[in-house]
Amino acid sequence: MSTPPSTNGALVDIRGTYGALLIGAITSASWNYDTAAWFYHITFPKDRRSLKLLVAFVWSLEFLRACLATHAVYYYTVLEWGNVKALENIVWSVASTLLTTHCVEVVVHFWFAYRVWIMSKRNKFVVSLICFFTFCNFVLGFSTWLTSLLSSSFSSIRLDTTATLAKTALSCAIATDWTIAISLIYYLNEHRTGFTGTNMLINRLIFYAINIGLLTSVTDIVVLVLNTVHFKARNLYYLAMFQVVGNLYANSFLASLNSRASIRDKKAHDVHMSTFAAASYSPRDIDAGATHRSQTVVVGSVTGKSTSDIAKFAEDL
Repeated sequence: MSTPPSTNGALVDIRGTYGALLIGAITSASWNYDTAAWFYHITFPKDRRSLKLLVAFVWSLEFLRACLATHAVYYYTVLEWGNVKALENIVWSVASTLLTTHCVEVVVHFWFAYRVWIMSKRNKFVVSLICFFTFCNFVLGFSTWLTSLLSSSFSSIRLDTTATLAKTALSCAIATDWTIAISLIYYLNEHRTGFTGTNMLINRLIFYAINIGLLTSVTDIVVLVLNTVHFKARNLYYLAMFQVVGNLYANSFLASLNSRASIRDKKAHDVHMSTFAAASYSPRDIDAGATHRSQTVVVGSVTGKSTSDIAKFAEDL
């Protein structure tokens, strides 16, 4: 790795390499999703045990990745301080952050594949496509990690092979994000009814799906662009940005779970308002109320859905 003399008196200029990595590690640590995980556990204590274990597993992966990134920066800036030759070495913790991030991606993508499976009423083609992209992303990411781990220094990495593996893995991740987002939007629209409350709830779920898919995919695109520049400019900006990717996927996973709290509050509000409306009927309104309720039953029987049904469906995801 090229390390030209610094203009500020330091032995070498590492602002674009380990300086960038340090910023990425600190940023990813500050975005740790401990608070979101805590909110999940106190809000949904009755969730099935398998889901709680999955949340704990993702948290463990994120904690491990943050520790690995911290160790990598500590190695270059503390343990090997002043050792210019050490800047060329690929310490094992740097390479391992790639693997842990890809593991988080895989877990989160399979989770959303499960949600699409439920929402699409078990559409095998769409879910198989998502699983295919997810599997390719993990295999290519694992190969990238292995190639980096087996290389003793940055200059000894086979640039063509590693660059191709990394770019293809990122492309698969982007394709997975968009497939999941488009699938969720499509199947949520399929659940629209003539009820305003139901459509508002659907719009909220679509908003969550768009934001989750957009944020992760845009970040992957940025990493892909920086990865392309890296192999020409020999910097680590792409790796610094990649430190944040795992956090975004982990937080999108918890956001999808914690969003059920607002859905539950919306359903409770609707029940409260309907109870208030029913209590406000006077005897002379009974006939009109009966007519209104019969019309509602007809509409509900035609659509087969109601706000309460959609809320229950969303909470079961």
